[in-house]
Amino acid sequence: WLLAKARLGSPPERSKAMVGGSYRNQNAEVLPPRKTIISEIEVSEDYLIADVNLQLTRDVEDSGRFMTLFICEIDRRNQVIQWVNAGHDPALIYDRESGRFEELTGNALPLGVSEKAAYQKLDKKIVPGQIIMIGTDGIWEAQSPQGAMFGKSRFKDIIREHAERPAKDIIDAVIEAVDRFCQPLEKTDDVTLVVAKIE
Repeated sequence: WLLAKARLGSPPERSKAMVGGSYRNQNAEVLPPRKTIISEIEVSEDYLIADVNLQLTRDVEDSGRFMTLFICEIDRRNQVIQWVNAGHDPALIYDRESGRFEELTGNALPLGVSEKAAYQKLDKKIVPGQIIMIGTDGIWEAQSPQGAMFGKSRFKDIIREHAERPAKDIIDAVIEAVDRFCQPLEKTDDVTLVVAKIE
């Protein structure tokens, strides 16, 4: 699974580019990499992330542009998830048995900020029944007409409520809730969510 977000220029309102799995935001401006092909990175060889960062940093030098990245691999046979997080919002694991959420964090810089940035592969044991969610801040930072933010608490409540449903139903429930929360306003940021259920 891959989730990446490019910030085009320094003003936050220009943050528009999104690639997540096979999804591409059709309304987005996408950074035009010359040598970098993000979708071919394998998380099992995390040194490749550093190489991609090196190429991207040179591509966007002095432009203020950068890209956050979360990439992970789920090994169901050995019940392990491995990931690299480059400045992206942490993914979440929800354990239905305990009712608890855990963040898959990482403290590396986004891609394109510094040629010297280092990227570390992390891992964690997983068990059947858990739900893994990778999302963008367009979900929890969505605003109501009164200026309130949707927030991660509302997001987690929806996950708990729909945890028994298929992954697609969970995604639909989140997107619909965000849409209702923002109405009649238009969302100001992209909303992308990947959900994987461990069986």
